Amino acid sequence: RNTALASIAIVGDVATRWAVPAVVAAVSAAAIKWRLDRPSRPYDASANSVGREYDAWTREGILEHYWGEHIHLGWYTDEELKR
Repeated sequence: RNTALASIAIVGDVATRWAVPAVVAAVSAAAIKWRLDRPSRPYDASANSVGREYDAWTREGILEHYWGEHIHLGWYTDEELKR
């Protein structure tokens, strides 16, 4: 009978020593993941596209200004080629 009580006490000690911190760590990790997975603002694909920014850079001449005329921006009209 004393052996059974000692076994229960050991199991209880292990549960307190390891299980509680493991549960706390798992809950903390889930809370951190949940918080980091939330975007700070909604993404609008129609307003935030690479193509839209690329077109704006082309109109403003930003790429040519910083990297010169040798940068390839894709397709040019005949008027653009004359410049």
